[in-house]
Amino acid sequence: MNETLSLDPKTSVELPVDKTLTGRPELLLKVKIRAVDLLKKPLEEPGWPDLQNIGKVTVRDVDVEGGKAVSRIQELEKKAVEPEVLDDSVIGLGGARNLERMVEAPDLTDAFKEYTFRLSDVLSEGDAADRVIFANRNTGRRIEFKDLVIEDSAGRAGVAPSHLVQQGQDAVLTIDGVKVQRETNQIDDAMKGVNLELKSASAKEVALTVRGL
Repeated sequence: MNETLSLDPKTSVELPVDKTLTGRPELLLKVKIRAVDLLKKPLEEPGWPDLQNIGKVTVRDVDVEGGKAVSRIQELEKKAVEPEVLDDSVIGLGGARNLERMVEAPDLTDAFKEYTFRLSDVLSEGDAADRVIFANRNTGRRIEFKDLVIEDSAGRAGVAPSHLVQQGQDAVLTIDGVKVQRETNQIDDAMKGVNLELKSASAKEVALTVRGL
């Protein structure tokens, strides 16, 4: 899931997976989530004009005492305001027989934050899931998701959906014929004074020129 999935209030989406997921502790669901506040500050209600007494009017030498002026402006009917709903249970797993296990993504803000969930904390013993559920039950927030992956931290083969799940693997590259293998994509010890950040695999050789400042 490389593109951003955006859910408006009171909507949900389900993404099927190719293989059944169980609550094995080595399976991790990783995703970046943010919440965008859609509620705007309410407009101030218009004030009613403060009409003073008309006072005395003289018409052909006849004094006419006026009373208090009457406003003909009708007050607008106030509409009932729907109570705001805040719900951080925005992602989960689903399966047969109406199985739905949602988990909370606490402290959502308008900046993307990465969350990691162990499937053993999502699924109960005996549960089997075949889809990922994205839900937005909020009334005033848009929920956005990106960079979803289900990772087998134990590196076992054949347990994960091919299009959604990837196994945890070391970063491997070759520099001047020397193989370099690290547990992270951030490599700062292969070349003196150079920090490398690996984004994706490359079938072709990449030319890298380093110049001193």
